[in-house]
Amino acid sequence: MPAEDRKERVRTLLDSVHAKGRTSLTAPEGKVLADAYGIAVPGRSWHGTSTRRWRARRVSAGPSS
Repeated sequence: MPAEDRKERVRTLLDSVHAKGRTSLTAPEGKVLADAYGIAVPGRSWHGTSTRRWRARRVSAGPSS
């Protein structure tokens, strides 16, 4: 991606986040930023795996007494 395209894409993303009054990026927004600068990140299938395992253990253990 040419530097000007990359800068424009990132600037548009950050301006949008700022306009909404947010101070952090969502995972997909972070991925756009990382991709624009060639930063490797784990795939989506990895993200949230620990949370899913924790929920599965809670469900299989049944209600707490």
